[in-house]
Amino acid sequence: MSVPGYNDTIAAVATAAGNAAIGIIRISGPAAFLIARKIFQATTFSADPPIPRHLYCGRIVDPSDRALLDEVLLACMPAPHSYTGDDVVEINCHGGLTGIGAVLELVLANGARAAGPGEFTRRAFINGRLDLAQAEAVIDLIESQTSAALKIAARQMRGALSERVSAVRNSLIELRAHLEACIDFPEDGIDIIPRERAGDALLDQCMHIRALIENARQSACYRSGLDTVIAGKPNVGKSSIMNVLLGDDRSIVTAIPGTTRDVIRETISIAGVPVRLHDTAGIHTSTNEIETIGMDRALDHFANADITLLVFDGSRPLDMHDMLLLEKKQPLSCIAVINKSDLQQHSDMRMLMDFFDHDMIVPVSAASRKGFEALRDRLARLVRADCAPAVGDVIITSLRHTQALAGALGALERAYEAAHAALPFELVSADVQEALHSLGEITGETASADILDAIFSRFCIGK
Repeated sequence: MSVPGYNDTIAAVATAAGNAAIGIIRISGPAAFLIARKIFQATTFSADPPIPRHLYCGRIVDPSDRALLDEVLLACMPAPHSYTGDDVVEINCHGGLTGIGAVLELVLANGARAAGPGEFTRRAFINGRLDLAQAEAVIDLIESQTSAALKIAARQMRGALSERVSAVRNSLIELRAHLEACIDFPEDGIDIIPRERAGDALLDQCMHIRALIENARQSACYRSGLDTVIAGKPNVGKSSIMNVLLGDDRSIVTAIPGTTRDVIRETISIAGVPVRLHDTAGIHTSTNEIETIGMDRALDHFANADITLLVFDGSRPLDMHDMLLLEKKQPLSCIAVINKSDLQQHSDMRMLMDFFDHDMIVPVSAASRKGFEALRDRLARLVRADCAPAVGDVIITSLRHTQALAGALGALERAYEAAHAALPFELVSADVQEALHSLGEITGETASADILDAIFSRFCIGK
């Protein structure tokens, strides 16, 4: 596909900034091999074109003054069998900002321009190497926080979602062709597709799209994660529990009540899902303005949490502040964590059992780290209840894809109602076309320039 502004040659550093063993410069475009021949010297680099995907060992030399910049490994990937679909050169330099920066400047001085964010992947999309859903999976792969999210992104990169969407689109394209034939040749008096069959076809595709939307609803947490709030009175051990779950002393722990006055956030992986732990201020009676603000924030997070760890001091009886939190807790997504189980117990377990299922009351000791295996197990159970398991061929985690599917479903439902009400096929066909447009936004056939700009702006430079 020839697109204005995408026929030049671009270059960028494709590895993270900083000192490292290796830094990679990527060049893509019609002049990529010519630039390589200008600045790269190796006794074996004589074939024209160069051997595809072969690592050449040689030197980067400035042709203007013959100054040696680095000894490198260089690989050439001819079009169309490269990541971008254009001729691509990758130069493996020694890592370090100064050295790799000097080589990039030399590449730019000899015919390339600096690539923008996501421009290599955008060229892969323009050249048909990836569709838009696969291109989005690239950034999901880079940003994945858990092994489950990584596997989901890898499946999407292989085209699992695209195949499902394309199957629906192909069925709708065939249906619309039949509808248009009925519209174009009404004088023949022949129903190329009976209304009942058209209605059945529409219902069938609605079913497929509803299944994808339900999948998206249950799977969104693999990308966006779940918020888990640790709540309770001061000095019950909330910060200690967070530190044990993290395996790191992230929250300050002292014997002084009220050490935590703001919300402290860290993320862990539970059952393959990113779980954001929120350590909150202790709930108690106070006239201190800072403590009051902290408690207001704690209660706000408590009310909006996906999961709550409600912490009690097992060595003390329940009091009015414990009861306040019990009355505000979410009924199905809360675990009672009875801390300080290594001390003599005085909490009223019978009262707690009025608020919690027995297996959602978990005694732990943050001091001795006992009971945390059971706590992680209960957390995983609640996480799995909120998220579909990361199995199957398609897991949808993108809000954009979900919105496009919802738009397609709405259009097909209108098309079915029109067909069922014996309205003209022109109306049915128009709604089917709208559904096709919505589905095309997922794979890129109908995505606007604004959508493309928004998607590829999320990428780092060099990808």
